[in-house]
Amino acid sequence: MIYQSKKVLTVFVICSMLLVVASVALVNAQTTPTLTITSTDDNNIITVTGNGFDPSKTVAINLQNSTDNSILYNFTEAITTDENGSFTADLSLPLGIYGTYNLNATTSPATAIKEITLTGTSNLTASPDNSNIIQTIGTGFNTNQTVTLQLTDPTTGAIIYNFTENITTNTYGNFSTTVIIPTSLSGNFTLTASTLTTTANTTLTVPDFTGPAGIDGTPGTVGPAGTDGTPCAPADTTFGYIIAVLSVIAVLTSAFAFVKKH
Repeated sequence: MIYQSKKVLTVFVICSMLLVVASVALVNAQTTPTLTITSTDDNNIITVTGNGFDPSKTVAINLQNSTDNSILYNFTEAITTDENGSFTADLSLPLGIYGTYNLNATTSPATAIKEITLTGTSNLTASPDNSNIIQTIGTGFNTNQTVTLQLTDPTTGAIIYNFTENITTNTYGNFSTTVIIPTSLSGNFTLTASTLTTTANTTLTVPDFTGPAGIDGTPGTVGPAGTDGTPCAPADTTFGYIIAVLSVIAVLTSAFAFVKKH
């Protein structure tokens, strides 16, 4: 009898322990919040589904930097969990923010984080488009990256000029800078900006800043007279004398021959 009572007690204790473990596991499963992100037909809107949050609570959702968890953007949509701690909401993505971030949802104390990559179309503008001093604005580039800015031939794509300004995108993938095009360049060009994996371009016209030719300058004053040259050496007359003597001899010889003949 006592043995059977101990056996029943042992079974009861084991079942109780199993029940406690199962209950704890069930509670943990129910209270561990999760997030699911689904894209929509509109590239600027995502659908976020959350489960395991505190029931009937306001949900605060923000976009955080994945490196230091600093908040980049707070979503303004009004979201409340149901009696089961779940919610589904469409969120409008902020413009001009591109890259990989953390989407954070919380109902205090329940919190869930889901990684999200925002992609967009890079864009480049230059104003004015008819000057050699232009303000350049780029959006949708890789975040925190060095920007390579170049003037290229619109027909061949050949690089005409590389800008040397130090340009870096911010945490949103945007940049703004003023650059000066050398006055030796004029005509139609393509302005191209690129980062690690994104490129955008725009066209611009640089006026010809070469002015008309100036008038001839006033003639300069006459320079000082030069120094006298070295006197020439006296001419050598010996050769002339020899020629004269030979000429006389030739004349005399001819005359003698003529007289002798007659």
